[in-house]
Amino acid sequence: MGKKMAKNVNRMASEVDEYLKRRSINICSFSWDDFYTFAERKKMKKSFMEQLQKALSFFRLRASFGDYAVVIHRDDSFSATKVSSDGSLAATE
Repeated sequence: MGKKMAKNVNRMASEVDEYLKRRSINICSFSWDDFYTFAERKKMKKSFMEQLQKALSFFRLRASFGDYAVVIHRDDSFSATKVSSDGSLAATE
């Protein structure tokens, strides 16, 4: 049997977009282990992550690569924070 090909960035972006739409949500997170499994990769170079960001932007999505997790979200104000006139964060009801 041949070696399984890793997902390309366009397929990954499309799959995340569909996942978010199906569940009517605007954000999802992956542990790094789960993200590597989702990408079907053992390693990721900085250039791959940059290409993924570009592919996600087609769907108005952004990724944040943290120390412990990867977060992908819609580039939209889906959970707006209220700000008081004095510039402090206001409690929401």
